[in-house]
Amino acid sequence: ARVELLSALLDTHGALLREARVVAEDVSAWQVQRTVDGALLALATAAPEGGRRIVTRALDAAGTPVGAPQAVGSGTSAEPSLDLAPLGEGFALVWVDSRDEDERLYAARLDGQGALLAPPRALTAGPGDEALVYLGSAGGAGPLIVAWEDLARRPAEGRAIDVAELLPSGELGSARARLLAAGDVLPELAATGQGVAGLLLAPACPASAARCAPSLPVPSFIELDRQLAPVAAEPLRLAALDGQVVDVAWGLSCAPKGCHALAAAAGAPAPVFEVGLESASAHWRAPLLASPETQRPRLRGSRALATTPPLAALDVAALAERRLVGWLSYFDPSTKLERLARPAPDGRFDPPQALIQLRAVAADGALGPTQTISFRARSAGGLALSPAAPGVDKALVLWTALDFGKAQLFATLVDGEGKKLQQRMVTQGAGAPTDVAAVRVQGGWLVAWVDERHGDPEVYVMKLGEALQRLGPELRVTDAPGAASEPALLVSGREVLLVWADTRDAEQPGRADLWAARLAPEGPKLLQPPARLIKTPLHAHTPQLALQGDSPVLAYIEESPEQPAASRVRLLRLDEAGQAMEDAGSLPALGGVPTSLTLDCDARACRGFTVIAAEAGPELYAFPGVSEASTPWLRLAGPPAQPVPARLRGGELFMGEPSAEASARPRWLRLAW
Repeated sequence: ARVELLSALLDTHGALLREARVVAEDVSAWQVQRTVDGALLALATAAPEGGRRIVTRALDAAGTPVGAPQAVGSGTSAEPSLDLAPLGEGFALVWVDSRDEDERLYAARLDGQGALLAPPRALTAGPGDEALVYLGSAGGAGPLIVAWEDLARRPAEGRAIDVAELLPSGELGSARARLLAAGDVLPELAATGQGVAGLLLAPACPASAARCAPSLPVPSFIELDRQLAPVAAEPLRLAALDGQVVDVAWGLSCAPKGCHALAAAAGAPAPVFEVGLESASAHWRAPLLASPETQRPRLRGSRALATTPPLAALDVAALAERRLVGWLSYFDPSTKLERLARPAPDGRFDPPQALIQLRAVAADGALGPTQTISFRARSAGGLALSPAAPGVDKALVLWTALDFGKAQLFATLVDGEGKKLQQRMVTQGAGAPTDVAAVRVQGGWLVAWVDERHGDPEVYVMKLGEALQRLGPELRVTDAPGAASEPALLVSGREVLLVWADTRDAEQPGRADLWAARLAPEGPKLLQPPARLIKTPLHAHTPQLALQGDSPVLAYIEESPEQPAASRVRLLRLDEAGQAMEDAGSLPALGGVPTSLTLDCDARACRGFTVIAAEAGPELYAFPGVSEASTPWLRLAGPPAQPVPARLRGGELFMGEPSAEASARPRWLRLAW
């Protein structure tokens, strides 16, 4: 996929004046713009040290290279997608770069000879990969328009193209627009002296209609002013066709006095028309979507933390000056294990299984190195992180792994960068621990888990000291026929509230209610016997606890097996005894079954996210968020059934974003509610 780039000199009739000559090698993408005394090339080319870099090359009027190639920054992670356009007395260069895991738009300002005027900068802060669609101005006049496709915010149908002005400062202007093109065809775009025009497929929807009735998309023209507000929106109807819409249109071009395109109608032979494009009426709705800048919460920044195998779990510990993010990959326990011929990354010949890694995110966004805790964890055990005592830059990591063929519970103490300080196996039983949870208490941590040593899955609790030592015997919390699962812990005053899902005495077999118990952190010990907290004919699961001021709040999923679209997320406020006090709201009619849930509260409000396994892929919903419950905050790539673990901590969301390539990206998103 690399070529040699050549130049040739022609006269005004196209006759060759000079033989072609090579001006660049190992090129995977290129653009050219005229300069005062020649031309300027922008190239994505192979870097000597590996990868791909962006360089510029000046040519004289005869097409001969002048001087040496000039590197645009020091990176070698450029993708083969770039564009070059005049900006002021120099040029703007925009390309796609994957230096931070994501494929994101970067921009640089160049002088007339291609020299870099300022360091390259990321143009956008989207939640995932982006693709460059267009860069241009109307012959150097009017605004410089850049358009891109935000692949993580793709609509359920069609393609959404974000449009903005690229300012002389190298930043995007505040005005934004999102074009919605039907089908899988990208729109044609052309800058005008006042804004930008587009030629695209769109339904012909009257502006007065409350909703657009389903109809076949037709070739349509849209024009936006400098504030990116629509000034024209028209299906391409021709008087020569008695006002009928054309079947196909292409070749959009704009001049200071208007835009033109070619169009054709079905027939044999097919008549081809040159069409002048302009606003004919205000009858039609512009094919625009609401800008992500208007959604709630608003995305302030996003960064992928790693590229990993698909994830089974993710958790976050909030330390004094940073967040410590941990993730656990999925590994099929039925996979046949064979001793390795070559050592694994940790030097052992035992085959790797599930991977546990940590990474610190500082308050200013700086990332620490990725630290590996284990190459051989169990996905079914889950993962829990909990900070150490206030002012101590350490955290507990709770997880499970096999020891001599039996699953056991492990605790690891790490520093603020996630580096392992101490590790201990804290169980030696015959059960297989799953669904681990942990919370910080005076003198150490309370940890909870589920295992089946007595036949049924039951909840157990234990206290660990600062050095990971066991402080007293473990406490069996549940002792009844039926499966317990998903324990959640919350410190409330001087007690610890424990909530879990339990199928005992359920209205229908296999469906769970929510149960609760109050614990004294010393020991620990039960302050009262377990009691049913939520009784429902549906399946209640995935309890999440947080404090709103001094009041515990519970969020959980109510799943309807018979009518998946009727499933919902519910919030309940609890009293000091851990009993349901009042309904705090719900997120109903999500159009699918919630598969994961995260909750966070402060003194004023509770917020959260849930993930729906939609047919086209996982969808992320915020609460409170968009005004319509049926509108997802973010659509994700990857298989619908792939888990998307998520943790919300204040204005930051951490999630295991799935990928269509059997991988995942632990992602950090900064939010403004």
